[in-house]
Amino acid sequence: MAESRSCESCIKTGRRGTPFGIRFWYQGGEEWSSQHERGSEAEEGCVGCGWYNFEAWRNVLNQKIAESGNDG
Repeated sequence: MAESRSCESCIKTGRRGTPFGIRFWYQGGEEWSSQHERGSEAEEGCVGCGWYNFEAWRNVLNQKIAESGNDG
């Protein structure tokens, strides 16, 4: 349900969601970058958001943490 609400908000505001309050996108930034507000092309603007592909988001985030030397 959290994902659904976040995506609805993103479409309305143009600002991507932050799973668990973590401001990280593995592609793009906070702005929803789709040039198409509806239809199949709209999904292109979702790539990089944790709600779009949580596994990819988590993997890239963990990689960035490990690279920074702050992994615990």
